[in-house]
Amino acid sequence: MKQLLFTLLIFFLPGLSFSEQNKGITSESQKFYVLTIPKSGTHMVMKLITLLTGKEAEMGWRNFALNKEFCDLSHEGFTAVENAFHQWELSNRYFISHFYFPHNCSKFSQKHPEYIKIINIRDLRDAFISQVFNQRGELEKECGSADFNEQLMFVINLGDKPTTEKILRIERQAKFAVEWIKRPNIILSRFEDLVGEKGGGSLKAQEEQILKIANGLNISLSKEKLEIINQQLFGNKKGPSIESTFREGKIGYWKAYFNETHENAFKQRLGDLQLALGYTLD
Repeated sequence: MKQLLFTLLIFFLPGLSFSEQNKGITSESQKFYVLTIPKSGTHMVMKLITLLTGKEAEMGWRNFALNKEFCDLSHEGFTAVENAFHQWELSNRYFISHFYFPHNCSKFSQKHPEYIKIINIRDLRDAFISQVFNQRGELEKECGSADFNEQLMFVINLGDKPTTEKILRIERQAKFAVEWIKRPNIILSRFEDLVGEKGGGSLKAQEEQILKIANGLNISLSKEKLEIINQQLFGNKKGPSIESTFREGKIGYWKAYFNETHENAFKQRLGDLQLALGYTLD
């Protein structure tokens, strides 16, 4: 019942019937899961997947315990992951997570190559700015009286340093992303393409990205359905099981916050990683 209500809410947009919303969509239930860099538009991808498939998300960070490194499974092993994937598939759900569980996901993919992996990434500079705004409370506890500039420098240089708070490890997760995008059965999704015109991108790039994901999942979209998704994707509007930490969602808004010291530190520490993800240092 919960999923039925959710599907009706997410698709039943003003002025269109439920059947009209789904007109032009066909799917052969391609199996998939989603891995993202933190602050790369994870909840926007969740919204897109639900609009495309009607499936609800199962968020990995809520279903499995995280160890002190905030990186991989602590108590549940591969069997738990495999069983969970099976149950979610039966209940018309899909797995989404940051790269907290790369080793178990790797084992799962080796055993189940039929699963498509959607990898979502973002310019790391924008991801860091989003992190500072989103984790101000944690960073204040960790860094004391540090101001915004100092907190930004802290997350840029964090690396594998121990912390008392659960600070997002964007550098570590981006390294996993670089490794994963080289693998087979991957659909690469970029934040900058998905946000469209409202986020400083283009409608053409947004449509191409949506169609790439849809095609990879064996979903055919009508022109009308694609337009509906374009209109609904950007912003905080969501269904009952889709949260949102969407703050501004603009491409290149790091430029308003990075000073010369931040830029130099970023290029020195993360320049190669940024380039490996396909972004520039300009």
